[in-house]
Amino acid sequence: MIQTYQIRVRDLTGAVMAIFAGTGRDGGAGGLTSFNYLRYLNSVGQFALYVSGNDERLPYLQTINAQVEVWRRDPVAGPGWLAGLPSWRTDSRTLVTGWYKDFEGFVRAWNKGFTADGQRLFMCQGRQYNDLLAGETVNYPKDSAQANKTGLPGAVAAEYANQNIGTGAGFDALGNSRVRTGVTETVESDTATNWSGDRANLNLLDVLQELGDFGPGDFMVNGTGAATFEFRWRGTRWGLDRTPGNAAGNPPVVFSASNRNATQIRYGYNALDVVNAVYVAGQGQGVLRNYRTRASADAAAFNWSRRAVFRDARDTNDNTTLDARGDAVLEDNRARYSASFEALQTTATRYGRDWDLGDLVRFIDDDGTATDLNIRGVQVSVDAEGVETITPQMETEA
Repeated sequence: MIQTYQIRVRDLTGAVMAIFAGTGRDGGAGGLTSFNYLRYLNSVGQFALYVSGNDERLPYLQTINAQVEVWRRDPVAGPGWLAGLPSWRTDSRTLVTGWYKDFEGFVRAWNKGFTADGQRLFMCQGRQYNDLLAGETVNYPKDSAQANKTGLPGAVAAEYANQNIGTGAGFDALGNSRVRTGVTETVESDTATNWSGDRANLNLLDVLQELGDFGPGDFMVNGTGAATFEFRWRGTRWGLDRTPGNAAGNPPVVFSASNRNATQIRYGYNALDVVNAVYVAGQGQGVLRNYRTRASADAAAFNWSRRAVFRDARDTNDNTTLDARGDAVLEDNRARYSASFEALQTTATRYGRDWDLGDLVRFIDDDGTATDLNIRGVQVSVDAEGVETITPQMETEA
C-alpha cells in the first residue's frame, strides 16, 4: 500500500518527536486510527486525531501547544507538480519528492476513554495556526498610532499583527508579554485603495477579517520552520483563477456531477443575514454631520428583505474612506451562493495539484447553471480503512 499521509508532531521547540503513518492499526498495537482536518482562509480551522490508547507516543499529543503537521502525497499526480506552484503554496512545504505539508495546527485538547470491551481510546484536538490571531485584541488606547491606522489593507493588517502578536506587541498591564514567539509578517501583494480606521480594543482576527473584506485580501498563518510562523497576506485572492478562459491561462477546473468529480452535492443561496444598505456617519453634528449611504448593486431587488444598518465613523470625514467603510460592511454581510460536495479525485482534478484552498473554480449544478466560486475551506477526513474524503467549501466572490 502506498502511504499518502504522515502526521508529524513537534514539541514546543519545533523538534519532531513523533511520526504517525497509516490508519486502522490494531488497538493493542497502537497507532493512528483516523483523523480529519479543516483548512480555512481568514478564519480558524481545526483538526482531530484518533489514536489507540496503547500508543507510546501519546505524551507528545498531550502537550498543549505541541505542533501537529499533516503531510500528504499524491502518487497519481506524480513527483514533480510542486515545482510549478507559486511560492506562497510551496514555501516550507516540500519534505521529500512528492510530499507536501497540507495542514498545521496547535494541540489544544485531548481526552482518553475505554470501549465497552475495555479497549483504550485517545482523541487529540487542535486549531489551525490562524488561532494565534484570534487570541489577542488590539490592546491600545483609542487614537493611538497602534489603533488608529491609514494605509493599504495588507500593510495595515501586517502592522496590526506585528503590534499585537508579533515582535512589536510588548507587554500587557500586568507585565506579561503579548509576543507570540516566532511570529513574523509578510505582505505578498496588496490592493490599491487605502483603508482608515480606529480599532482599539477589538479582537485582532475580527479586525483582519474586516480588512480582508475591504481589500479584498486573504491571509494565513503558516509554519516556516522549527517553532517559527509567518502571517502572510495576499491582495485580492490567496489562490489562482482556474475558471475557463481565465486571463492567466491557468488550466481550468470545473466541478459537476456530470464531470464525475463531485458527489454528495449541496448548494444554495443565503440572504438570511444580508445587509444591503449602510448609513455611514462621519464628522459633524446634527444636520451638519456628514452622512454617506452605500448600497449593494441589487439592493432594490431585495425590497421586503431590505436590511439597512448604521455605522459610526466620526474618526474621519473623508468621503472615500467613509464609502469604503460602508462597502466593507456590505461585503461582509452580502447574500451568498455557496456549494459543498465531496470532491472526487480524477486524473484531471487532483486536490493540491489542480485545485487548492483559495482558488477560483467553476461549479455547475444539476440544473446546468454555471457559477464561479472561491474555495474558502477544505475539509479532509481519512477513516480507519485509509479512505480519504475531501470536501471543499465554496462561495461566490465579491
